[in-house]
Amino acid sequence: MRDLFGKEIPDAPAPSRRLRQLRDFAHPARPGTGPAGQTCRTCANRCRVEGGTKIYQKCGLLKAAWTKGPATDLHCRDAACSFFRIDTPERAPSPPP
Repeated sequence: MRDLFGKEIPDAPAPSRRLRQLRDFAHPARPGTGPAGQTCRTCANRCRVEGGTKIYQKCGLLKAAWTKGPATDLHCRDAACSFFRIDTPERAPSPPP
């Protein structure tokens, strides 16, 4: 193809449809950038959201962006991201002696 001045225009590649699939809306940062050996299951930011009869895992840091679809659902086996915080179970107060 040529432009108005007769110069050859190189063919541009078609835009990729995979770009939308590659965008991750479930994690605040790229999975695997957090501590080694940790997963989303052990993160304090993980929230359990009830929807009908099912429970969905979502990241609490992205609460403003939650949708009712699978795009914002976490997989608990995903590697931890750089926003990982260790989940410390709350301890019941010890009885007085």
